[in-house]
Amino acid sequence: MLNNQQRFNILTLYSTTSKERERARVEQNNAPNKMFLQEGEGAAECPTARHRIIPQVQEVCRVVDGFIYVANAETDRSHEREEEFAQIQAMTASDLGSSNRPVLVLSCVSRAGTRRIPCIYMAHELHLNRLARPWLVQDAEAETLNGLLNGIEWILEESGINV
Repeated sequence: MLNNQQRFNILTLYSTTSKERERARVEQNNAPNKMFLQEGEGAAECPTARHRIIPQVQEVCRVVDGFIYVANAETDRSHEREEEFAQIQAMTASDLGSSNRPVLVLSCVSRAGTRRIPCIYMAHELHLNRLARPWLVQDAEAETLNGLLNGIEWILEESGINV
């Protein structure tokens, strides 16, 4: 319940297991995403190649009222923003539902005091201006969940749910 007044459901899809994410964190690389299949010849070499979502995830994308994407905002990590944008585009594709469903990007660091990429740069790096739908980048911290409620309130309001 949000602010003791609004009940809502959040479905969380993980592209990797917790062990795979932890290993990637320790090795400072990116774990492979199991929710997407790359399409087209040469897709492995081209990060902007069109992505296809596995059927189970397609069904979820058809019924949700909004999307929350968690982006690593730590400055000491390498990022594949073109790949991330391609995945956001695939999940929000018009053939999977209404184009007015909002996208919330949680620009996340692990804990307070960690150097972060500013929200405006995150929006630019993820090419969010190319999305034909409402979007917001919200700073968040994984350890304390600071910033999460502000983002949830925004996405509920954009989805037409009174908060």
